[in-house]
Amino acid sequence: MTTIIIISKDRSGLVMDIATVLNALNAKVRTLSARDNGAGIALTNVTLEVKNAGELKYIMSRLSSIPGVTEVTRNGK
Repeated sequence: MTTIIIISKDRSGLVMDIATVLNALNAKVRTLSARDNGAGIALTNVTLEVKNAGELKYIMSRLSSIPGVTEVTRNGK
């Protein structure tokens, strides 16, 4: 299990876009929470199960391609 943090411009449909990518990848999502920091930036935390570092890297790469996403990082890294 690992948690990733997605930083993006806050916009309508953002959470749906993130969920759609995760679903398409058959990612095992345990939690997903999103919040606006008040300055038009959305912070989304996703806890998921991954088999290995390669799978995590691929998921993070796909999430990075979502319009408005500026950064995808592993929590604590």
